[in-house]
Amino acid sequence: MPQRILLFSLILLINSCSSGPKLFEWGTGDYRSDNMFTRIGASSSVRYSETTLDILSEEKAVYSIKKAFTVYDKEEQEYLSRILIWYDEFQKVNYINANIVDSENKVVKTFTESDAEDYSAFSGYTFFSDNRVKVLDLFYNSYPYTIELEYEMSLTGLLYLPTWSPQEYGQYVEKAKFKLIDRSNTGVRYFQKNFNDSPKISDQGGYEVLEWEISNQTSKQREILGPPFEEIMPLVYVAPGKFKMDKSRGNATSWKTFGKWYYELGKETRELPDEAKLEVDELLKGINSEKEKVHVLYNYLQDKARYVSIQLGIGGWKPFSAEFVFDNEYGDCKALTNYMQAILDYAGIDANPVLIKNGDRNAEMLNEFPSNQFNHVIIKVTLSSGEELWLECTSKYMPVGDIGTGNEGKYALLISEEGGKLIQTPDSKANDNSIVRNTTIKLYEDGKADLSSNVKNKGSYQHSVIHNLLSVSESQKLKWLEKEFPFSNFTIENVDFSGVTKDTVSLYSYNLQLKDYSSNSSSRLFVPLNKLNNWNFTLPKDENRKQNIWFGNRFTEKDSTQLLIPEGYKIESAPSNVSIQNEFGEFKAFISYDEDGVVKYVRKLSISEKEIDAENYSKFRDFFARVSETDNYQIVLVKSS
Repeated sequence: MPQRILLFSLILLINSCSSGPKLFEWGTGDYRSDNMFTRIGASSSVRYSETTLDILSEEKAVYSIKKAFTVYDKEEQEYLSRILIWYDEFQKVNYINANIVDSENKVVKTFTESDAEDYSAFSGYTFFSDNRVKVLDLFYNSYPYTIELEYEMSLTGLLYLPTWSPQEYGQYVEKAKFKLIDRSNTGVRYFQKNFNDSPKISDQGGYEVLEWEISNQTSKQREILGPPFEEIMPLVYVAPGKFKMDKSRGNATSWKTFGKWYYELGKETRELPDEAKLEVDELLKGINSEKEKVHVLYNYLQDKARYVSIQLGIGGWKPFSAEFVFDNEYGDCKALTNYMQAILDYAGIDANPVLIKNGDRNAEMLNEFPSNQFNHVIIKVTLSSGEELWLECTSKYMPVGDIGTGNEGKYALLISEEGGKLIQTPDSKANDNSIVRNTTIKLYEDGKADLSSNVKNKGSYQHSVIHNLLSVSESQKLKWLEKEFPFSNFTIENVDFSGVTKDTVSLYSYNLQLKDYSSNSSSRLFVPLNKLNNWNFTLPKDENRKQNIWFGNRFTEKDSTQLLIPEGYKIESAPSNVSIQNEFGEFKAFISYDEDGVVKYVRKLSISEKEIDAENYSKFRDFFARVSETDNYQIVLVKSS
């Protein structure tokens, strides 16, 4: 963010004047003065913030926020000045009040809840939801300006207790307070992260009050490819001990008791209707292998039911019944997983739901803090031989054992009749997520080329291919393929997608005519070696890197290319071979050629680590700088005299 020392100096020259009527009286009051260091590197500053979470019972709480923050530049206005307040059946908005205060400390606009737009919080795959959001646009066209905001919510059901997050990226904090009042005596707990100040604890005669305060916090930014917000910014998580959601009571003080609550919530939903049992019996007729039965039943689920998200009341946690899925042929992750577990149970195969936080770049799970940290559920199957199989029941195409990069290598909560147990999901290696291309390019003297390629996809590359191609028409498949090419002037002559299946590997091939693959002069051709898969990935220098690199996914790319040289040409110059290997990856590029006019180019890029230490940033930067440089290499062909 740009420094604003000149802007600060101008503000100091503003004449004192009385402010307009305040909607509520609290905070600093006069926002005209601030510390010069507030502005350096900051696009906004929290002048004063007071957040209170008052736990009244195992079922009820009141959550309130009062804050004033100053916006310094237009770039951050939409993000900071668009206030989003989420609510649902368990979280009701009591009131909203807001002011816009200009640089002369005058209230220029006043808002209440009636000024907020109200929207459904979901779209797309979410068919049924009572989640909504109130949106209040507090924009102003003269900088700096200050927003005063207060709102209050009533919470019913304590599973979704809010997290105190006092600071945004690029934001200075003058003063922020959080007060946690536990009148319920139900074992409410907290977990603070990324700051060290312990809470002040006071006994109010029968209940405790915990108070945190941070002040004069300089702005923070996520560095390029840095970790997620939750790994950088100060946070206090709050979770219930005993709680009540709707008519269901639970205890979240341990993973075992939390898992027991989830098990009991869905226990009565797994009974298969007789018609479903007949279908399963017919499917498994003559099959003795447990593993084969799992494959057959998983394919049956994928063919029968489709995924939709359902977020109605406690339906955000409680699965719809197996009978509902059988009759309606749709469900959310809980319902589809529940149905899959029901048919596996009926077939005599041991299966357990596993709660997980899905996503490639999520913060690490807080293993030592039992609480609601999940947004998804998958299945772990254990065969009588001890072999484990994993199922992602929301996908119509993923094969057995493939749960996707967003679920792999994570701590998760296995659910059984005994309760919950922390486990780790299987993780993929670089070679498990691979794309292999074998390409032949016939070059012509005028720069044109005929290109044919066979592509083999596995793991995360396979996921992308099958989800883009299996459910669409042939014309849509061609459109997808066209977008994959970096060429601007080409014609697809032939394509074969018959090898794109739900198997662990997908194959497809194509032939292209390229109008300007290489550039030419009167006697030379300048031919790119890797135009089909070119990494233009550059990172800035950063000698003071503090944050680890979160790359998100391990993968391997292999390219083998044959270039057929036009008759009468020979190689005038070619780049040297490249070989780099270090603790996080490998890159190789080798070129060879023979007297028959064939140039062979073999390339391999592999990243073996998802997270890379900050101290290796320069090495990581240099690694991809060399990859990008090499991917732009070309050979020069000269016409024989």
